Amino acid sequence: MESSENSPPLLNPSKGRRGPTGSSCAECKRLKIKCSGAASNNSPDGARFPCESCIKRGVSSVCPNGVVPERQRKKAEGAEGDILRRRNQALTARIRELEAELSKLTGTSPQTSESTQDDEFARTPGREHDDHKLVESFGTLTIEESGATTWHGPYTPSINLLPSDDPPDAEPIPEHLFDTTLPRELSILIAGFPFTSPVVAVGAMKDTIRSFAPSYTDATKFCDNFFQSAAWLGSPCTKEHFFTSVLMPLYATKSWSTERADVIALFFAVCAIGCMFDMSRPLYDPMAFLMSKMAAGALAIASPIEHPTMTALEALQSHLFFHQLSDRPIAISRFWILSSVAFRMAQALGLHRDSRAWGLDPQIEQRRRWLFWQLNFMDAVAAAGYGRPRYFNPHHYDCPMPDESFRPDLKGLGCWRFQFLRDALIPVLEEAFAVEPPPTYSTIMRLDKHIRGLPVPKLPASAMDLMAMTASDCMQLFCVGGMKQLALLYLHRRFFFEAAGDDTCQDILKHKYEYSVRAAYATSLSMVRQIRGLFYKDKALAARIFFLWLHGFSSFIVLATLVIKRPGCELAESALMEMNSILSIYEQADGSRRVKRCIPAMTLLRDKAQTILSLNRTGHSFRPPLDTQLENLLNGSPVIVKTGGKPCPMEPEPPRVPQLRENVEVDLQALFGTDPTPFDFGSSGEIPVVNQPLDPMSFQWTPLNAPTAA
Repeated sequence: MESSENSPPLLNPSKGRRGPTGSSCAECKRLKIKCSGAASNNSPDGARFPCESCIKRGVSSVCPNGVVPERQRKKAEGAEGDILRRRNQALTARIRELEAELSKLTGTSPQTSESTQDDEFARTPGREHDDHKLVESFGTLTIEESGATTWHGPYTPSINLLPSDDPPDAEPIPEHLFDTTLPRELSILIAGFPFTSPVVAVGAMKDTIRSFAPSYTDATKFCDNFFQSAAWLGSPCTKEHFFTSVLMPLYATKSWSTERADVIALFFAVCAIGCMFDMSRPLYDPMAFLMSKMAAGALAIASPIEHPTMTALEALQSHLFFHQLSDRPIAISRFWILSSVAFRMAQALGLHRDSRAWGLDPQIEQRRRWLFWQLNFMDAVAAAGYGRPRYFNPHHYDCPMPDESFRPDLKGLGCWRFQFLRDALIPVLEEAFAVEPPPTYSTIMRLDKHIRGLPVPKLPASAMDLMAMTASDCMQLFCVGGMKQLALLYLHRRFFFEAAGDDTCQDILKHKYEYSVRAAYATSLSMVRQIRGLFYKDKALAARIFFLWLHGFSSFIVLATLVIKRPGCELAESALMEMNSILSIYEQADGSRRVKRCIPAMTLLRDKAQTILSLNRTGHSFRPPLDTQLENLLNGSPVIVKTGGKPCPMEPEPPRVPQLRENVEVDLQALFGTDPTPFDFGSSGEIPVVNQPLDPMSFQWTPLNAPTAA
């Protein structure tokens, strides 16, 4: 009799664990696959275990009577899933390469419809999870040496990551918190707004404020400037109504002791902005800041927190616009806090609700609607500008939009701006910039298609002549094309940075976020065109518009990222050309403090980009290092610690920028927001003016200076 060691294992032992009733092993029976041990059961030697299937799967130790434990089973399935995902990604990349080659041969563009993108991302295993990882970002936390901390969201404009201190050669701005040149009681009242009350007789304080009012001639000029050049920012009423209801009655009396404080505040707030837009005065005229202080003092007397009125809210809204125009280091923080006060006042007044049920006068009803939607628009723009959440929740208001007939001076563009807010900007802020649940790439593509499909406002034929339009009308038209392109830029910028920093993909135009790469590039070019057209249309007026330079810098960073990180991309040549173009505009508008803070970083990035592109042409892949500040601009950083040192202590080299041809009419066409789609942008075929390539071994790189030959 043979020993038990040489005998084959029994399928159904009489003792111990019960085995499978059939001739297959337990693991093959669980998987419902053919067992080789059972197949050999008819052979003279009988069944042979472990079977071939268990041996191939590396689980021969459990064959024939055992099964793989659940924990080990999940681990094996996960490994197999990773293999399949990698294989799927490789096949997808190969398909894109073949489609690109086929499109070059046939002269057609690759298919990039939203449905194709959505289907592809939905079919890829694990894609949704990966998308969540990408979009989830905590933003940037800036910590000062003093402990002061500021948070900007992941979609904040790049300019907010620059130092907020004024350049060393900048002229000092009049002190805002406490002005020793004013009466002490008035200075305390202004410095503590909105949480102060008059400490002396209200009537006497109003007359004190009256003593600082400009002459009637200057006041008329300031108000004219406001309605001609700045009313499109957000004006409370038409010019005729303001003059007959506010300006003339105030100057018809010698004492303001019996005048309403909120009306006085509205008057000074409008005068402050009008003085800021007075082209015959300096950009930061002390008179404008004095008018703003008087508006704050009058608002403190009106006590809008305890006794809110629509006039006080209109005055506060104009006061907030002045904070953005002032370019002071504290402007961002004061605007953010005071705007929350304005939004609370709007809710206290019930502006967010449909007032038709209350039977109000039609003019008052339209005024309420107009004021609410202006505040709603301000809320959305501020949220996008700082990368922070909105205040107004769409589920908590039902205020209808105002009629265009209420503000005929805006030619219908005011109401179109509100429609764009409702249909495009709010969905982007609520869905694409959400924290929980984080958006997927399918959401981004759906919003992209929705924004591009929005119709532009129908303007009369007389309003289509861009060269005949005033600069102010062109600025108002910027709310059509500019806001549309900005929404697309910040929608795709995060994915663009992710693709640019992905070293596993050699060609960024074949990355899984190829569409976002092209979209960010296309919208950046459109923004450059619009800013260039507006600047050459009226340089003095454009220098006073804060958000042109705020978003223009974001476009510059996108172009710089493309050239510095992907110099071999076919779009790098034209991107460098546009970098030179917009840098030239910033240098010509250097009277603005906001612009001066951008120029050092822009110059350094442009010089680095020129050299990297020159080296790439000669076949060198050497990339110069960037200092921490510039890396934060190109990549973003979760935490920035400011040490108090100057970020750019060395004076940059004089820029080498070619003379630009001013084709204003062509650039202004971008204001209609009808630029080509992202896949219409390719290599321009033009070679920009760049530095001559040097020997990379002769460079002596310093983190904050351009390269110099050894």
